[in-house]
Amino acid sequence: MIIVFSIVFLLLGILFVGRSRRTGPTDRFLLWIGIALIIMTLFLIAFSAMEYMDSVTPKPGH
Repeated sequence: MIIVFSIVFLLLGILFVGRSRRTGPTDRFLLWIGIALIIMTLFLIAFSAMEYMDSVTPKPGH
């Protein structure tokens, strides 16, 4: 499910960045939304990867 959200956020971010190149006065706003969505996607992928890598935390003293 996280993969689906990541793909959707990434596609929306790319869409907003691409659309910001073609529009008029709202191009800066669309560019910021696109960049924010792409950064959120990277954080979402990083945190989900850390969740799988740290599935068993070692206990101190063992």
